[in-house]
This record gives sequence, structure tokens and C-alpha cells, in this order.
Amino acid sequence: MYLVIKKTTKDIVAKFTGLPAKIKVPGTNDVVFAPTPPMDIGPNHVLVEAVVTDPAYDPDTQVRTGPVFVVANDFSTTETYTVRPKTAQEIDDEKDEAVNGALSQRGLKAFIKCVDDGSIVPGANVGNAALKAAIKAKM
Repeated sequence: MYLVIKKTTKDIVAKFTGLPAKIKVPGTNDVVFAPTPPMDIGPNHVLVEAVVTDPAYDPDTQVRTGPVFVVANDFSTTETYTVRPKTAQEIDDEKDEAVNGALSQRGLKAFIKCVDDGSIVPGANVGNAALKAAIKAKM
């Protein structure tokens, strides 16, 4: 991530996912071509490349938030993410969403009806709620 930072306030005034071919100097009609960070962009701004701190995480059990940009006095910038464990309620809600989403797919829905009405295993008609609970328990 490339950032244009206002020197006096350390505010980020522009973000680029890749190095741009040109940058408009904020507050003017001037353009800087082929910028290479770190580089002054006019008298009041600087172009920097943020160092990314992106910790590994397991999306099944953890939540990643961010990014947050931290600008140091020398304008070096770090892009950070935080990771926290999912709450039991978040995990349970995701399981409900996954079960309901899977059961709404046409082919799976037909299969579930066959299991539920005893067509596949005679006497195995358990009911929709019990079937959802059994699937959720296996997740």
C-alpha cells in the first residue's frame, strides 16, 4: 500500500494499492510522474510505502480487523491488523448461516427431503429441525 501523507498533520490524504504512474500534488494542478517512495510530493506531502503487518489467522475461529495505519515521526508507516478469537455466539451464528445456506441449495434440499421422508433409509424421517441440529453438530 502506498500512501500520500500530509507532513504537518500526518494525515493520510491518498491511498494506492500499487505504485501509481503519477500523483497529483494535493492543493495544486501539478503532477509528479514516476514517483518512487519515500518521496516528497510538493512541499507539504510525502509518498511512502506502508509496511504491512498482517498476522496469520484462522477465519473459522478468529476475526481479523483493520487495517490501521500508524505514521511515525519520520513518516515511516505501518499497516496493521488485529486478530481476536470469535465469541461462541459468533461461531454459533456462522454455523446457523452455513446450515441454512446449504439447506437452501436445490440439490441438497431434495436430498434432505429424501432423508427426512424415509425414502433413503426407511424409518429415518427425523424432521427438518432435528436434521439441521445434527448437521450443525458435525460442523
